[in-house]
Amino acid sequence: MPFDKIPVFVSCPSELNAAQEKINNVINSILNDLGFERRAVGKMHSPVLSPLVEVKKLAKNCAGGLILGFEQIYVNDGTLLHRRGTSYEKALSQPYILPTPWNQLEAGLLFELGLPLLIFREAGIRGGIFSEGTSGYFVHDFPEASQSKNKIRNEMYDSFTRWAEMVRNHIHTV
Repeated sequence: MPFDKIPVFVSCPSELNAAQEKINNVINSILNDLGFERRAVGKMHSPVLSPLVEVKKLAKNCAGGLILGFEQIYVNDGTLLHRRGTSYEKALSQPYILPTPWNQLEAGLLFELGLPLLIFREAGIRGGIFSEGTSGYFVHDFPEASQSKNKIRNEMYDSFTRWAEMVRNHIHTV
């Protein structure tokens, strides 16, 4: 059955601050212009089963994946207890910033399904799917939210059009 719009899974936190929401709105506009329908568990799709089962169910019916690594946890002061009791344990010298853990879970599932991925991260987000070269995908940094929506759109548009081509090619190979 053909779709009016191509469904793509979007991994994004359900709660965003104003600057993050501005970028998210630009992304929604780009997705719409490129003929994609955003699918996600949460605000847009209330889970009936466990959230992870719902993610898998939704993702299986998508042609691509978009990972939006917005800051969700900000630790300003403390000790990073990575491998506690080893030489990796250290006091934080700069803020430690984390995305939602769902970005990692959803990215792994989308990767396993072989879907073309487009990955963006906010400044300071590192690790897992957001590590350079880990997934075989280039990790893009979000533009500064202080810019105009048109400038943000222009900075992101080329990445989206290249990904859109991969998504459309993926549909024809399945």
